[in-house]
Amino acid sequence: MDVASGSMGGASQPMLLVGLHTCGDLGPTMLHMFTASPHITGLVSVGCCYMKLTCASATEPHPPTPIGYPLSSLIRSLDGYVLSYEARELACHAQELYSSRVLSDSEPLRIHCYRAVVQTILIQHGLHRSQLVVPKKTSKLPFKEYAEAILASFHLPIDLATTG
Repeated sequence: MDVASGSMGGASQPMLLVGLHTCGDLGPTMLHMFTASPHITGLVSVGCCYMKLTCASATEPHPPTPIGYPLSSLIRSLDGYVLSYEARELACHAQELYSSRVLSDSEPLRIHCYRAVVQTILIQHGLHRSQLVVPKKTSKLPFKEYAEAILASFHLPIDLATTG
């Protein structure tokens, strides 16, 4: 099947493009495919993981490759359209669900928050989130020990008491 031409075994058919959990740039890629092919007549996309979108930045507002955010040239023309990783991360979560999880001391949420804080520390030290590897058996640790276990792999002299 050739999605761009709508060809299925020689016959051209209208197509519906469906994506569930279109993580990061997969959603915008589907939108590009939808607008580029006259044979794709419908689109259903359930987006997620907005923090993984490829984004224009203040230093490179018009990167050479297609990006996930912003898709709109109107939004790109506005001042202040750049969204931080943290803003995109927050866009992924329903606050009403998270508030109940925070109050119930949910372990998965606690670990998610721990990882987000450690990622922020790494970014402050010029490292990338993709380099973050969480050692096994750290999910039950208090934050300081959890962070030290991860940060030790970077061989950085980071004092958690002064990191802000």
